[in-house]
Parts: sequence; structure tokens; C-alpha cells
Amino acid sequence: MASRAIESWASYPLNEQDPYWILQELPRTEARAQFERTMTSKSDRIVALRNLLEPVGNSLDGSDRDVQLLNDWFVEAMSPLSGTDTPDGVSLSVCEDVALHLGDLMISRHPELYWEFFTWGKKNVSYQCHVIMGFPFDGPALHANLDLARIVHSYGVHVLEARSGSPTILELPEGHPLNQFRLAPVPLKAQNFVELLDKTSRRFIPKNRSD
Repeated sequence: MASRAIESWASYPLNEQDPYWILQELPRTEARAQFERTMTSKSDRIVALRNLLEPVGNSLDGSDRDVQLLNDWFVEAMSPLSGTDTPDGVSLSVCEDVALHLGDLMISRHPELYWEFFTWGKKNVSYQCHVIMGFPFDGPALHANLDLARIVHSYGVHVLEARSGSPTILELPEGHPLNQFRLAPVPLKAQNFVELLDKTSRRFIPKNRSD
């Protein structure tokens, strides 16, 4: 993509923390150690992302305008592994860094939120991942969270699928009647990150509030 021609890419250090699908399979001690490293390096990763974006006029100042600019840039920056709609190594690193930035931005807007090492249920899709928690009206027993690394990576895959026109293939258990069913490409949302922040804010409105 054109964005890869920007000179700042040459000095972009890759985020080498394991992605969410690997974290879920690690022994607890190793996964927790990765969580601690992710939290310790988070500020540096966001600086690395900011350095990528400054040449295109985005300072990551936390405004909705800059979030939209980040979204627009992200769509252009995604590049696939050859012959696939899977983000390549650099794109995967960008997904991880964008997730960290969005998480810190959510916390700055809603200080009740916090990063957490998710350990509630080995079959949970967020198991052993770094997630955002602290939503006051979702009930503590639900362990409500936002797995931003997963969300941003999924959006990156969606970007590449929409660009190539590839169908989405459902990966379901063997024997399921819809296993390997091919879905037509879903139209790409141009304001995905802004909408994500808006949905997060709305989770701070009591569900029984009457306007």
C-alpha cells in the first residue's frame, strides 16, 4: 500500500508480543509475563505508532478527529501475507499498537476502565489476553470486557477482505451444516474506531435510564 512508502516505516520497531490466539494457549505464568511486558512497553508502543502517524498529520491527541484520521490511515496501511487476506507481520504489529492506543484513550475518557489480564474461563475467547474492563453497569459476574487486540485485528482482516472482494468463510465444527459456508463481503465501515469509542461511552449510561 501507498502508506508503506512513508519514510517513517523504516524506523518503526515491530511489536513482537504474541497475538491473542497464541496467548490463549500459553501456560498461565508465560501468558501473565507477556501481559506484564505489554503493559510495561505500552507507552513506548504508542510513541512508535505516533511516530508513524505524524508525517500524515496525526498526533494521536485523543480527539475524535484524530481517531478518524487513524481509522483512515489504518485502512490504507493494512497489507496481507502473500495470497491471503491475513495481515502481514507489520500490519499485525500495527493492529496491536492501535489496540493499545485505543484502550488508553478509552481509559482517559472513562477513568473507571482499566487493563486486565483476563483469566475467567479457558473457553472464553479473551482468555489470557489483555482486555479493557471496569464497565459499571454490566455486572461484575459477567466479567464484561473489550478485547481490543482481537477487535482491531478482526477489522484489519475485514479491510483486506473488502479490498480483495474475498468472501468470509465460516469456520465451524466438522459436520455443522454451515461449516465452510461462504458469506458475501461485508461493506467496510469507514468510522469503525469512532463508533467503537461511542459504543464504549454508551456503556456508561444506566440501562434503565429514561430520557
